[in-house]
Amino acid sequence: MQQTLTKYSISEYAFYDWKYKYSKYGIDGLKESRTCKKYSNELKELAIEDYISGKFLQSEVVKLFLT
Repeated sequence: MQQTLTKYSISEYAFYDWKYKYSKYGIDGLKESRTCKKYSNELKELAIEDYISGKFLQSEVVKLFLT
């Protein structure tokens, strides 16, 4: 799985989120929501760096950056 994440430059969180949406709603679950939040690349990078640093758990990073 790590090769796929690296190949497509997606996070593990995004992968599992897409997997859940696909399993629950089918292909329609993967369509972009009109209420979907847009996050800057800078914010995304900061979130990933905090997670990779080991200072925060994945769930903590989500709460810090995505709420």
